[in-house]
Amino acid sequence: MTPDRTELEIGDRHVEIRVVPADWDGRPAYLASLRDMTDRVQAAADLKDLTVALEEANQQLRRLATVDPLTETLNRRGIENAFFNELSRERRSGANLVAVLLSGEELDDIIEHIGQAGADVVLKAAADRLKSALRPSDQIARIDRHRFLVLLPDTRKAEGSQVAEKLRFAVGSTPLAVSPRSLSLDMKVAVVKVPPETCSIEEILELARHSLRSGPQRVTPARPVPVAPKVPNLLDLQSAIEKNSFRAVSQPIIDLEAERIVGHELLTRGPVGAIEMPVDFFRVALEANMLTTVDLSCLKACVDLSKRLRPRGKLHLNLLPSTILGTPSERLMDLLTTDDDVSFCIEISEQQFIGDPACLRDHVTAFKERGIEVSIDDVGFGRSCLETLIMLEPDVVKIDRAYVDGASKDPHKGRLLSRLVQVSRALGAEIVAEGIETRDDLALLRDYGVRYGQGWLWGKPGASEGVYLAAS
Repeated sequence: MTPDRTELEIGDRHVEIRVVPADWDGRPAYLASLRDMTDRVQAAADLKDLTVALEEANQQLRRLATVDPLTETLNRRGIENAFFNELSRERRSGANLVAVLLSGEELDDIIEHIGQAGADVVLKAAADRLKSALRPSDQIARIDRHRFLVLLPDTRKAEGSQVAEKLRFAVGSTPLAVSPRSLSLDMKVAVVKVPPETCSIEEILELARHSLRSGPQRVTPARPVPVAPKVPNLLDLQSAIEKNSFRAVSQPIIDLEAERIVGHELLTRGPVGAIEMPVDFFRVALEANMLTTVDLSCLKACVDLSKRLRPRGKLHLNLLPSTILGTPSERLMDLLTTDDDVSFCIEISEQQFIGDPACLRDHVTAFKERGIEVSIDDVGFGRSCLETLIMLEPDVVKIDRAYVDGASKDPHKGRLLSRLVQVSRALGAEIVAEGIETRDDLALLRDYGVRYGQGWLWGKPGASEGVYLAAS
């Protein structure tokens, strides 16, 4: 008597099974054969797993060979590969290729004050801001300790000059909070048009280095965009401070279900003209080392408006982290103390401080002890978001408009928005969605259970103070 043979397909493997009669005398040899077959199947599976793991490791090694591990930009080898690809395309199509060199020589002084670890935090933050200001087709690399090289395909030199100024402003527009101090990083920039006969990255760097040695630190676009009747300068800013010309406008915070006003965010404007918008007067303030002075002037304008008008609900006021760190808590509390029964919430932007959020923890605690709520604004913008939320335990989380605007039409953005909502809700914070402009996005936020929001769907900020705030 012999075993009955049965053949089976298990996954992608062909296996033969034999049913052994009870009185079969070939059992020992059969069992040995069965063990051998099992070992072979297991060995084949292990080999497949090892092959997959080896390929993943090789991919990681190839990535490490071309990427700077600190800033996650390209390294020297990576930018050389990208350069030769773009140069070949430039020669074939006749398109323009522009390079921008950004030098952060101030990092040498920063290292002396906060050490190499702090300087690394600043450098990584600068890289993140630079990457956020570039197009997907642009390439950026860290080429040595404190310099970055950017390649701009299909770009004329005049356009490259505008991009260079945009990059410099992206890094230096707001100070970086690195415990126990805040600082600003103003990078030197140089713009060069890459000649088609260029043969190496070193030629580009030499052209750019020569431009840095012989030219100004800041780039002025050849044909600037006419966004203001004149270029804002320090005299405009000093005049606005002396004349107390800063004014507050409001944007309502809405209960999304009932679409009724439950609070307001007070925003600041300068005098009509070159420094009316915050992006303009804060840029001048940064260059003149007057950020805290200007920010406190903006805070006073918002508090003055709250005294003159009877608000409906909580008032949200914005403060730079550098102002919070550089101003005694008692002084800020005095500014926020009014005779009226006004409830304030201080908004701290996620994109305005980078580093250890613990440096703000004592200040946040002081606000809360005085009954002033704290909100983290622009959540989702920066990479330190989760650490910030856990460390500072905000009362309110405001989700950045980048994750809200168009989320109803973009499934990927909708999933990211859902995750941010879940994380914020798990931390026990109220959620306010920013940048709501369409009914479809409003419906999606309602589906996600977001209770509060703000955006142009209900009007532009300050369209009429009377609409949003009832006069006393």
